[in-house]
Amino acid sequence: MFTDGSPSAIRPTRAALHIRRGRVPRNGYVVMLSGELDIQTAVDLRSHLTTILAERPLPEHVVIDLEGVTFMDSLGLGTLVVGHRICGDLGVRFTVRNPSSFVAHLLTVSGFGERLLGS
Repeated sequence: MFTDGSPSAIRPTRAALHIRRGRVPRNGYVVMLSGELDIQTAVDLRSHLTTILAERPLPEHVVIDLEGVTFMDSLGLGTLVVGHRICGDLGVRFTVRNPSSFVAHLLTVSGFGERLLGS
């Protein structure tokens, strides 16, 4: 489709995902995301989760706040699902909160909404 090596007209530059994380009471973390969680940025979230889960003692819970997420693709969703699974294997509670209507719809149609949102 693009034979001249030009960037895609749809996504010409690397998407931005801003990540802030902080400690919360009772040995936990909240990770606040804003921007796009997709194939280009999911690695950044994975890196933050890896750092959190490398701590000893392990945190009791990790909350991913999606209030500022404007777009999420299947790799972004997959990152949340794998994060949930790994946390569960380690005995760490993992929940997602504040999805936009777009992200909430994606979570619902994928069948992961109840699991990730803790409903």
